[in-house]
This record gives sequence, structure tokens and C-alpha cells, in this order.
Amino acid sequence: MGLYSCSHPLDYSWVKSLDLQYTRYSRSLHPPLFGIKKREGCVVSYAKTSATKEVEIAPLPGRSQETLEEAIEDFQQGMGRFPSSRFALESLTLPHYPKEEIPFSFLLTGSVETMRDDARLSTTTYMKVKIGHFSWKEAVFCLKTLKSLFPEKHWALDGNRGWTFEEFSAFTRSFDPSDFLYIEEPVSSLLALRRVAQTTPFRLALDESLYETSAKELLGFPSISTLVVKPTLYGGLTDLIALQKHARDKEIVLSSSVESKVGLKNIEKLRQALQLKTPLGVGTNRFFF
Repeated sequence: MGLYSCSHPLDYSWVKSLDLQYTRYSRSLHPPLFGIKKREGCVVSYAKTSATKEVEIAPLPGRSQETLEEAIEDFQQGMGRFPSSRFALESLTLPHYPKEEIPFSFLLTGSVETMRDDARLSTTTYMKVKIGHFSWKEAVFCLKTLKSLFPEKHWALDGNRGWTFEEFSAFTRSFDPSDFLYIEEPVSSLLALRRVAQTTPFRLALDESLYETSAKELLGFPSISTLVVKPTLYGGLTDLIALQKHARDKEIVLSSSVESKVGLKNIEKLRQALQLKTPLGVGTNRFFF
């Protein structure tokens, strides 16, 4: 359960009265993401008058505590005990929002050469770079290369808890704090992250730490500027409103858990419902095959 997320689920029993269609899917990911080679989920369709609403139930292997079967059953019973089922249940209640141009971050992962080639395909100005699989020296080379080739882009980094405090410090000595929108989860432990937050002039973002109760104190550090929230892991609109209330001075970035286009569309709706201005981290759909 995420920090400040709903500990007492709402009554979603109304879902049992709806005529819903359930479609399971299984898609390969090329290249694998988060160590996942195959993504499985369930798209739920609800035909209402002339429009059809679609939502997605897709717990993320390795991160979600619930299985897909458990989440589907929880959804069908209107229980809302799990983040992935709450996200789907509350997505059913979201209204239709006027179409708007929503900025998103283009995800770069893999080798420097792969990132360079993928960046050339991107039409967005926001880029998110996975750096945790690099050594700090390799990451310096990667970012220097990318920033020189694409000076018009804005860069966010994701360390996926890959480094020590010393490695992070060595990396940042090659850059200025203004070079990056934020650096997400750069170090391998909460203790190291607390030390980073106390000393770095760089803007930091939380992701994995949002699901550890001992991380609440980190929200008090000004260097923690951004909360990267995956609705499939965190929950629906009710959970996010609670988080927004307790972290008013932080920017919230909604991010994908490698859902299909259905889930990504509902993340867009959540952004509109919360009136967020940050770019969406939904640039994962191109990995579906």
C-alpha cells in the first residue's frame, strides 16, 4: 500500500450490477522491461448508451502484491482491496474529458546507442532515461552524449535504486542541477536516499519509496521535488487525492506500469481529474508486440 493511500476502500458494490465484458490478454515485451518478458492483464468493457468505457486490470509482476486472478475477482466483487483493482474500478467512474494535448515523457532504456536511436524517433521534448544499469562513469558518458545530440530536450533520470551514495555523488559532479528535471530513486537504500536528500542540490523523485511507510520523513526534504506514481501500484483517484493533499509542495508525475493503451488512456484521465501539469510517464506502449 502506498503512502497515504486509502486504507479503507470505498463501496464499489455497484459494479456487480453492470453488464461487463472481460477480455484477457498476454503480450510479449521487446525488449523486456523491469525484467518482464510478457505482460498479462484484463480489459473490462462497459457499454453505456452510445459510448463504451474500457478499463484495465494489470498487476505488475514483481511489484504488485496481488495476482491478476485475485485482482479480477476483487474487481468483480466490488471490493477494491488492491491498488490495481481500485484503479480499474475508479476509472469506470471518470467522466469524459475534453481532448487536450497532453505532454508525455519518452522512455529511453538499454545501451547508449539504442537510446540515441530511439531519441531520434521521439516527437516529445521530455525524455526519461534509465541509468541504474550503468556504472556512474557510463551514465556520465550516456547523458553527455544524449544532451549534446538533443539540446532541446528536457531530461529526467531513473536510477532504479542502482547506485551507492558515493556513486551518485561521483555522477552528479559532472553535471549542474539545472541539467535534469529530477533524478528518481538513484540509490539502493532508504538510508542512502535520506543522506542524498540531505546533501544534494539536485531535484530528486520518489517511486519505489512511496510504498515504504518509513519513507514518510523523506517528504519533508525540499530536494524531494517529485513523486512518480503508478496508479496500477498505488490505486485510483481517491488514493491520489489523498496523496496530493499530504504532499502539496511536491509535483506528481503519473507513470505507466507497462499497461496497454486502455490503461494508459485512463492514466491520462486521472491526470486531467487531478489537474496536473506534469508530463505523463506513459511512453511504454511501443514495447508491446
